[in-house]
Amino acid sequence: DRLHELIAAARSTGKGGALNLSIKITPDNKTDMLRFSTNVTAKLPQAERAETLFFVDKEGNPTRQDPHQLAMWEANENRMAAVPDPTEKKEA
Repeated sequence: DRLHELIAAARSTGKGGALNLSIKITPDNKTDMLRFSTNVTAKLPQAERAETLFFVDKEGNPTRQDPHQLAMWEANENRMAAVPDPTEKKEA
């Protein structure tokens, strides 16, 4: 199973990995036989992870929208308007 995982990871990432087979042999205290135990470990290659850039808003939250950029097409969401809205009533 681990060999198949390593093969799949190597093919998908284009990177190498390692499969280690450890065999431990110890005498059995009650008989004249030997005990064989095995351990299989795999070091799978990791895919490269892309980085993403974010702005930080005034509350310290990451955002994809520049909080200092004036919105052109969507609502400004508490930002300054680039062009005054002529339908808004001005306070006297």
